[in-house]
Parts: sequence; C-alpha cells; structure tokens
Amino acid sequence: MSDTNLRKRAATLTGDEDQLQYADRTSRDDGQDHGGVKQPKLGRSSPVVRWLLVAATAACVGFWFFGPGLYGPPPWQPIPANDSRIQANYTADEPKRDAIVAAFRHAWEAYERDAMGSDEYHPIARKGTNLTSSGGIGYFIIDTLDTMQLMGLTEYYTRARDWIASPISLSFEQDGKFNTFETTIRVLGGLLSAYHLSDEDPVFLERAVDLADRLLAAFETPTGLPLPMVNLKQRKGVGEEYNQWMVSTAEAATLQLEFRYLSYLTDNEEYWYKAEKVMKVVKDAKTEMNLAPIYIGAQNGQFMMSDIRLGSRGDSYYEYLLKQYLQTDRTEDVYRQMYQESMDAVRTTLVRKGVNKGNIYTFELIPDRQADGGMNWRLYPKQDHLVCFLGGSLMLGAVRSRAFVDKVSVPPRAEELSDVGKSEWALGYELIETCMDTYDSPTGLSPEIAHFYIEDDGRNWTENAGHDWYVKGMEYPEYPPSYDARYILRPETVESLFIAFRLTGDQRYRDYGWKIFQAIERNCKVESGGYASILNVMDKESAKEDKMETFFLSETLKYLYLLFSDSSVLPLHACVLTWAWVATDDGYASPSQAVMTGAGDYDSGLFTPLEDLHILSETQFTTLKHPAFPRHGVRIKKTKFCDGNVNSYTGYIDVEARHLFFYFFESRNDPAKDDVILWTNGGPGASSALGLFMELGPCRVLDEDGPKYHPESWNSRANIFFIDQPVSVGFSYADHGEHVSTTEEAAKDIAAFVHVFFEHFTKFKGNPFHLAGESYGGRYIPVFAAYVYEQNKELEEAGLTPINLTSVMIGNGLTDFYTMATSYYDMACTPVTAPPVLDITTCVRMKQAVAFILLDSHYFGTYNWRTQVPRCKKALKESCVDIFDEFSCQAALAFCDAEIAIPFTLSGKNPYDISVDCEGEITETFCYPITKHISAYLDHPEVRKQIGVDHSIKSNFSSVSWEVNTAFTLSMDEFRPTYLYVAALLERGVKALIYVGANDWICNHVGNEQWTLNLEWSGQQNFSSQPLRDWYVDGKRAGRTRRSGGLTFATIDGAGHMVPYDKPVESLQLVNRWLEGVDL
Repeated sequence: MSDTNLRKRAATLTGDEDQLQYADRTSRDDGQDHGGVKQPKLGRSSPVVRWLLVAATAACVGFWFFGPGLYGPPPWQPIPANDSRIQANYTADEPKRDAIVAAFRHAWEAYERDAMGSDEYHPIARKGTNLTSSGGIGYFIIDTLDTMQLMGLTEYYTRARDWIASPISLSFEQDGKFNTFETTIRVLGGLLSAYHLSDEDPVFLERAVDLADRLLAAFETPTGLPLPMVNLKQRKGVGEEYNQWMVSTAEAATLQLEFRYLSYLTDNEEYWYKAEKVMKVVKDAKTEMNLAPIYIGAQNGQFMMSDIRLGSRGDSYYEYLLKQYLQTDRTEDVYRQMYQESMDAVRTTLVRKGVNKGNIYTFELIPDRQADGGMNWRLYPKQDHLVCFLGGSLMLGAVRSRAFVDKVSVPPRAEELSDVGKSEWALGYELIETCMDTYDSPTGLSPEIAHFYIEDDGRNWTENAGHDWYVKGMEYPEYPPSYDARYILRPETVESLFIAFRLTGDQRYRDYGWKIFQAIERNCKVESGGYASILNVMDKESAKEDKMETFFLSETLKYLYLLFSDSSVLPLHACVLTWAWVATDDGYASPSQAVMTGAGDYDSGLFTPLEDLHILSETQFTTLKHPAFPRHGVRIKKTKFCDGNVNSYTGYIDVEARHLFFYFFESRNDPAKDDVILWTNGGPGASSALGLFMELGPCRVLDEDGPKYHPESWNSRANIFFIDQPVSVGFSYADHGEHVSTTEEAAKDIAAFVHVFFEHFTKFKGNPFHLAGESYGGRYIPVFAAYVYEQNKELEEAGLTPINLTSVMIGNGLTDFYTMATSYYDMACTPVTAPPVLDITTCVRMKQAVAFILLDSHYFGTYNWRTQVPRCKKALKESCVDIFDEFSCQAALAFCDAEIAIPFTLSGKNPYDISVDCEGEITETFCYPITKHISAYLDHPEVRKQIGVDHSIKSNFSSVSWEVNTAFTLSMDEFRPTYLYVAALLERGVKALIYVGANDWICNHVGNEQWTLNLEWSGQQNFSSQPLRDWYVDGKRAGRTRRSGGLTFATIDGAGHMVPYDKPVESLQLVNRWLEGVDL
C-alpha cells in the first residue's frame, strides 16, 4: 500500500465521549433494563495501528520493602534541546530499511519453503509444528501478514492471503486448547490489521468474526474475566489445571483493542461488552498502591496473592491502559485515569537506581504472608526484557496524556508538559538507556531476564564489567545456562526505540536499533533460512534454540522497519481510533458520521445557539454541546432560589467522566450588557458554595433559618458564576473515581466550559469577562485565564467569537508560595498589621528559620542569595523545585511547618483573621461556624432537588474535599511559579487586581505585595516606583493601593482572608470600580 493511501486511511472519528465510559456497558447480560443505553451502530472506516493491537508478548534476596519509591525519576532533559519542529517528517534511511526487509525475506522464505501453514517454525530442523495436535490455526502466517503489507512484499502477501481465504487450508474448527490471549492478539489482531491495511478485504473480516465468536466462550465466567484457554471447536473456556479460576491480569486486560475494533466494524455490541466488562472488574479490584498483582480470580474478581511486576503476566496490562485511551482519541477518560494512577505508582514505588553505573530500572514486589496473617512486600531486583516496552510507552504517555497542548513539539518543549509529564518523559528516556545497557553483552544481545545488584546482596558488583545488572546462573559455568540468559528475538526494546525516535528525531535511537539488528544478524541468523533464539547472551559461541518466534517477524522486524522508514508510515499522531455517539431522550443511539481530524474549520451552520437562558426548564436539565468542543458538554436548568429578583441557574460541566457543578446568577442591573465574572474558591478542594453563601453571592446562609437576601452581592452589576472545581469538590463528581491533581489539568475543563457557554448564550457574547477567586484561587485564576486566552486563538481560527477576557481578580491569593512562606514571620511577629501575636522566644526561633534580609523599603523579604539564603525557602527550592524529590520536599515542608506555621496555629488565633481567635475546631468550621449552617442547608433533600444535584451523590455536603487537597499536595501543585502567568497576561493586555484583607495571616498582604513588586514585566519599574496610597469608601479609608498599567494591588482594612464576608460594602465598591475601569 502506498504511503499516500496509508495517510488517507489515518482518519479519526470524533464525537461525544460521555457515552464511551464502560460503566454503561458492562452489565448487559444481567437481564436488567439499562435505561435505553444502546451499543452504537459502528461505522466502517477507521485505521488500526498494529503496534496498538499487539502486546509486548509475552533464591530471592531478602530485602523488605516499606513505603514509597526508592528512587525518583531523573530531571527533565529535552532530546535534543534545540529542536522545535511539530510532527517532524523524518526521511527513510533506505539502506538500513532495505536490510530489514532482506532479513524478513530470509525468514519468511524459509518458513514458506519448510512449514507453510504451520503455527510454529523450527529453522534448524527446517520443519513446522502446530500449537495443538488437532491442527493449526494460521498462527504464524496471520501474525506476520501486516508486516508484509507495510513492507510492500506483494508476492508473499498474495500467497498468504489466498491461504487464509481457502477453507481447505485454514479452519478454526480445531478440537484443542488454545491460549485466549495469544490467539486474540496474534490471530484475531492479525486479521483485523490485515483488513485495515488491505482496504477492507472481506476475507479477513469474515475470518475474524468466525474466530472471535469462538473466543467469546472464554468470557463465560462468574465475573466475565476470560479463562486462559479456549477450545475453539467446542467453544468452551478452559481454566488452568492447578487452579480453574486463576487468570493472568495482563492476559485478561490485553484483549480490549481487538474486540472493541471488531465491534466497531461489525455493529455487534457483544464484542464490546465482553471486553469492557473485564476492565470494569480489574478497575474495581484495584489495590491501594494502584498496582496490579499478576493474577486475578475469575470467580470473584479479586486479585490473588501474587507478585507485582511490569514483566511477564503484568506487562501488557499497563501498556494497554494507554493504548485503550489512545484508541478512542483520548475520549474515554477512565483509561487516562487508570493509566496515570498506575504510572504514578510505578514512578514512586517500583523504580530504583543501579549501584555501579546508576542505571534506572524497575524491580518486582514479592508478597510474603506473615504469621499474624498480614502481608509484606519484598523487593526483588529483577527486570524482564518484556519491561523494555515501558520506556517508549512513558514517553508517548507524557505527550498524549500529560501535555498542556494538543500538538506537542517534536521533541516536546518543557513548557508543553506538566511536571509529571516531564518526569515520565525523563524516566522513559532513562529506562530505554538501561535496556540498551543490557544489550552490552558479549553477543550484543539482551538476556531474557536481567537481575540488578543491590547493596549488601553479597555479590561482586564488578563481576559484569561494572554493569548494574547480571545474568543469574553465570557464576556456575559448569551448568547449562539458565532460562534468564536466553535471547528469543524479542521486540520490546526496538518498539521503544521506534516510539522514541518518532517523538524526538534523535539519531541515537536509529543507531541503537541498527546495533541490535547487527547483533541479531551475527548471532541468530540461520544460513539455510530463518533466525533462531540463542541460549546464552553472555557467550559469543552460544548454541541456538531451534525456534523462530512469530513475534520476530510480526513485531521485532516491523518496528525496525518503521524505525528506519519515512515518518509518514504509520505516523504516531494520526493512528488512533474513536467512535462518535449521538444523545437521544432514551439514551445513546448510533454514532455520528466520520470526520477527518483537522479536515476544516467548524461550520457555524451546523450549530444553533440557545441564545436565551430564560427558555430553560425548571424541572430538568437541558444538555448543551458544541462541535468545537466535542469532549465537553453542559447540563443546565433554571433554578429559582437564593434571590427571587434575578434569574438563576445551576448545572454541570460534563468533561468526559468528570462533572463540575456550578451556580449562575444574572446581574441585578442589566444582564445583557453587564460584565461576566467566574468565581472559584481555593483550598485546593474548597467548594465555591462558601463564596456564594458566605461572601459575595445574592444570598447568605448565616444561621439555621436558611438563605437571606444579600444587598452587597457582586451580581449588583455583574453576571456571576460559582464553580465547584476541580472534580470531587462540593457537588462535583466523577463516574469512575477520576480526579485531577494539578491546576493545569483543571484549567482545560474550565476554559472549554467558558467557551461552550458563551457560544450557546449569545446574549453575553462579547461582554467583558473576568476570572476571580481567593486563597488557592491565586494559583487557579492566572492559569485558568491563560488557558482561556490561548484557546481564543483556536476559536478565531475556527471563525468563532473569542472570549473578551478582560481581567483576573485575586483575593488573598497564594500566587507565590515562597514569598508567602517567609512573610508569616512579619504577620505574626511584627506590627505590620496588628500587634505581634506570638511571644518573643517563638518569634526569635522563627526569625532564625526565615532569616530574611530587609533590603528595600517597599517590601519585606528581598533575599540576598550571595550572603544569606533563607533556610526554609532554600530547603523548599532545592527539594521541591530544583530536583522535585518527594522525600526531601516533604522533609523541607515539615521543617517549614514546624518552625513557621505550627507556632502560629498553636496560638489559637484565627489564621484567616489574626485580630480574633478561632471559633470551633478549624478542621470542622475553619474558624467560622457559619460554614456548618451552609452544609446543613445544602444537605436538605428539597434543596438538592431544586438545584439539580446529581442523584449519584449520596454523601453529606462538605466545604472542602480533603481527597482533592491531598492529591494536589502530592503533585506539588502549589510550588509552581504562578506569578509568571500573571506577568504573561499583563503583557497581553489582561489586567490583574490583587486585593488582600489586611488581617489575613495564611495568604497575607506582605507576601502578596512582595511578589507583585518582584514581578518581572514591562510595567515593573513604573509599578514598583508608585507609593502605597489610601483609598476610600464613603469618605472613610478602606485600605491602601498601588496601581500602574494593568496591575493594581490593594489592601482592605479590617478584613481577613474572606474580604467580601468581613467587609461587604468595601469589597463591592472595590469590584464595581474595577469593572468600571476607574482608579480605586
């Protein structure tokens, strides 16, 4: 097939993702009514990439493992650093590519000569064998077919295709036990790949359907987990002899791509349901570590006491989480979540650094049952060659699931990836280097299993030329080599090299691949035809094992061919598969038509805006979608509550399986002309119901009597949103436990919602739009605004109206953690706002910890890095930012808390208002008992029904989600330099109001003023040269302010952390003047 035709076939289908979640598909065989949810009528035109369809086929040292990981991933290193191309088109290395094709010819011609039709080939004996005595199933031919197609070997392909088409030569009516996993990925997957690459030759689809219908018998278990073997003739699943219900986790969770694609091609929903139900069972059985033991019980769906590893029986489970996410164009968010949770666990739990060369490798965990019934996990420093898929997979996952942009540069720039993405990219890079190091053997080939030296293991670390690894059994040369020493023509390393080269363009990966190929030619080539495994990679004269694995042709040579081919051959960015669904009143019906990704701009003629909120129902949600944002939707209803004088609405932002709750109130003045404000509280994890019902909303819930009209509400002259974000905060929820753990992740959802809203409700289109928040909103708001601003470019390119992003408004925000941390001393120990609240001894100790130098009369805490570095900030910077080491960072945080934060909390003062004591337990009331009244109000069933809280939410309302708070804390989100976003926004004409209650300790005015003065932007000099001056409300001083250009800083006298609550009149005047564009 020509490259042009391949590119033509690399179309994707895009559409409504909510219906792609497996929760609606995994119980269709239980005889129950499922609310009209229907399997889609799947279309016929779609690409399949074989590397997405095939899996990486597949006396312990007495160290005990406790706690999280032993070695953090290395720092970000772009590869190469100066290349900024997007989806670069690399030319073919034709001589090397042709050498790979010649190797394939050498192997295939021998097989065709000696064993045509046999399942396996033995090149030394020059004969074939079958998997069972009942006869073959085309295992070797079908698994190899798509490599022929890619290489353009038409003569081989034609003969193989005719063999498959003939009922005399190929029949699946074989009365024997066949491995469910291997048969699926090699035979069913091979047929589907050939079907795609042949422009849909019906022979391959007919054969695939016949085989799949037989394989379905394996899924007939109490849980739906497939048994490891299946009798194709009897159509009966067969369990292991020693344990009928024991199932390999990797094998059960590596069948989904084939069955889902077949469902798509045939409109047969059963294939989809059977495969997806497996993933539901595996997900529900997840362990606390988010790592999967290698065995799971088909009778109860629970993991069995077994090893945790990324090698045999574990490998492809992790590999396919990412591939399932990519298969449907990243619309099934549950797989992103499962993949990211698993990789987070791998990074923090299974990664170790070698003792000689410092190679990064993954180890295994072995369960040990204790006498008291408990269980410990023992570290086993062993890495299978199978694990070498992980390097390329992590790099691919970094750019496809951890990026801030859809089109990542090649290679990616640091700013395009999240911090976790950078860590995973760097870890992937290092793991590839480690895998290549295992090829540094006398034969130039890698062992099947590499063991790694660890401290105090009693071994001579230099026995293998100073490597970090060794081959078990080599110390006994008088005995035959162990199984570990073999090289069986495996593909995992070259798969990673192929992916890494496509993502970076780095020549080193082609050099590595060529080195491996040359070693194969030297050691494994059989002169009479074919290639064979070798028994000992540590012996240049190693004997051969008389077997040529099918994956040598179907994977190893294929990846080598792709590595040296033009990048247009199976481009990584285009080879994905997705389905589009259409919502109906009864559920979900047939998919929408296929469209080419990037085929053209959005056609406004396809979309009719709702225009006016007034027509919305008060009893049920109206669901809004927009073609420009296919992954997002909005459910919204009219809701008469809080203030009967204005129109109010509630609903959900639906982002795949995540659902964010919001309130929206129109302006009391002129809704069609007034500005629009989006408000979020901080936390992270705090519900914006606090902002609504306690601070600036149209009503307040001050006691058990419920809401009361609030005359100083910010909707006096503005339309305003209150959003519970991120997911799992307030009334927001996720279908499958998904969550976000960084502000950048949350920003994508907010930006899309904003654009969808304004496109639907043209009444507000073009009105000035402001993003506002307090506390951790100092981190949220600048990032959210940046995403809205950047997404405007896409809207303009699509012919849509951009959002009139006018300003950000941050109240008592945490925008720069480092300046804030050192300002705590000033607030507690100096009369900067009120008399010192801590005793002299405590303040002296705190002073020693902070050790700041006062160098500028404008603000406290300018640091002289050449003379005296603040201990707290130095520790945080070195451990949390520079190297991002979790253990060291936690230690730094503990030091800073002990020396700076804890002394204040022990004082009994309200950290949100140092002028008063804390009322109640801070973990229950946040020092404000009113919060308990708000929770009680929102727990009333009639209130929840009125505002449309989803029926799946059964728990009591909580002002703060500590789960979300912990997730953000673990991701170190607060340490990002958010002030850089503020500077970038100012340079683009987006104004910034930084206002602070003078009595706040936790996010105080000293730290906030300091970072605004330090902020590097074109107006810095003018801004910092302005003196603070008083501003007034009704003739009385309200606070102090500094303003220049688009940046305004203001304090509010007598107010604490929640300015609108403490000073409602002054805060409303502040906001109205800001919206009007007048000086305070």
